[in-house]
Order: sequence, then structure tokens, then C-alpha cells
Amino acid sequence: MTFLNLFSGLLFFIFILFGHILIWRKYKPKSEISALSFIFILLPFFVLIGLYFFISFVDLLALSILYYALAGVYIQTFPAFNCEIPSFKILRIIKSSMPEGVSLANIMNEFDSDELINSRTELLEKDKLVIKNKNSGYALTVKGKLLADFFILFRKIYGLPIGLG
Repeated sequence: MTFLNLFSGLLFFIFILFGHILIWRKYKPKSEISALSFIFILLPFFVLIGLYFFISFVDLLALSILYYALAGVYIQTFPAFNCEIPSFKILRIIKSSMPEGVSLANIMNEFDSDELINSRTELLEKDKLVIKNKNSGYALTVKGKLLADFFILFRKIYGLPIGLG
């Protein structure tokens, strides 16, 4: 892979990323996963197909692999930026109490279990990964089952416990 391929793949990702930021500032979609998939997977696919007529296949392949690797990582990490991550909240609480520090009890008082659970289940519903069933419980949709199976397989491959992490 040449420097030009690396630079082109990175520049293409940054261009799509800025488009994503502009779209998100103007319009917050109901389904984050669908919108992210469209912006970072489907739309660039058609752009990359168009590039086939202007660059060699090997250069296009290298650019595509780098772009989709970056896009995949971004899509997986974006939901974490969209909610308050418990570890970051703890760091923020400790930072705001410096230089005195803060007790574990005070940190725990800052957390609300509804905040941690309800925001996530609402997002899963919006993304159509779960649905509320008649018993006021939740059930996986087909899309949710596929995603859950993917992460379970990923954890099995790495020898990680299924229910943790």
C-alpha cells in the first residue's frame, strides 16, 4: 500500500465523517444504526464504484479496505459517544471534585440505574433491535438477534465470557 493509498483512504473517511457530523447537527435520525450504515457503508460503496473508472483496481481495493476498516471502527464506537459512559462519568465527577477528591459513596450517589438502563433500551427500540412484547418485556427482533449473535461469536472467538463486558 502506497502513501497515496493511505492518504486517500484516510481523506475519504474524513470527508464522510464531516458529512456525518453535518447531518447529525441538522437532523438526528430515529435509527442511529440505519443512518450510520447508510452514511458510512452504502453511500461510500457507490462512490467507490464510481472511482473504479479513474484508479486502478489494486489502488481502489487498498483504499476501500482502509476506508471500511476505519468506518467499521467508527460505527462500533459511535454509540458510546452518544451516551454517558459510566467510566467517563466517574472521571468527570472526580475531576470536578479536585483537589479534595471524592468518596466512593458520593460517586455512587451520582448514578441512577434508570439513567443507565432506560436510555439504552429506548435506543435499542429506536434502532429496531428490540421490541416491547405484550407482557411489557422486551424481545429481540431479527436484526437484534443477528447483532447479538455476532457479538456472542466475537466473544467466543476471543475466549471471553459471554455474559460479561
